[in-house]
Amino acid sequence: MCLHSVTFCAIFWMLFIIVADSVNSSKIYHNLNALRNNRFLRITSNSDMAAFKRIAKELKVEPPINAPAFVWNFAWKLHMYLIPILHSFDHCFAVNSSFNLAVLWWKAISANRWGSLLWDNGITFDLLPPIFRRLVQFPLSFLYPNLHHQNIAMRTVFLDDALRSEILNIENNQNSKVRVIILGSGYDSRSLRFLNTIESEFNTSNVDFFEFDLPSVVNVRHLMLERFVQRR
Repeated sequence: MCLHSVTFCAIFWMLFIIVADSVNSSKIYHNLNALRNNRFLRITSNSDMAAFKRIAKELKVEPPINAPAFVWNFAWKLHMYLIPILHSFDHCFAVNSSFNLAVLWWKAISANRWGSLLWDNGITFDLLPPIFRRLVQFPLSFLYPNLHHQNIAMRTVFLDDALRSEILNIENNQNSKVRVIILGSGYDSRSLRFLNTIESEFNTSNVDFFEFDLPSVVNVRHLMLERFVQRR
């Protein structure tokens, strides 16, 4: 009975996670020019798919699959319905403003795929609410098709590489200090991921992160971080 429940949940979530996000503000090389006017970044033409493949190749990640538009639209509506359920046991009372909760779940899928560039040893996973977070843990994370969470993965790899490059540029200057300011940070895990490996990867501790968002989001962020520390 337990196995049947897990299988049902896994299939149900494969539908849930096919949802949307906008990465219009990120300039990933020159290939994003073909995608900027598409708010939900669903692939609507062969040229879009070709652009995604070129971007993914340069970033060394897998591209999203080419799914019909009705799949993206259906999953978007399903996702909006499921978010409150997924957080029904969440004492942090997180709100999905500007889709920041959706992005957190998408990142958790990629971050729980062992062997991928985004594997983070459970950091993003530990920001999720109890019980339902098990639906995206390893190895269930591999059940989800490469759709919108893969768009997020591509953006994450690009921004991580850019930040890593800036830190490496100053690591030989002992008098320099890197201050990373994240505007509209939502529930992003980048600061936690980088600070977790900053000394071993960059041989420096002169990096500070500052996250800014709406007061309601910041308050929830504090609660999430308290829970994160308890889990660690």
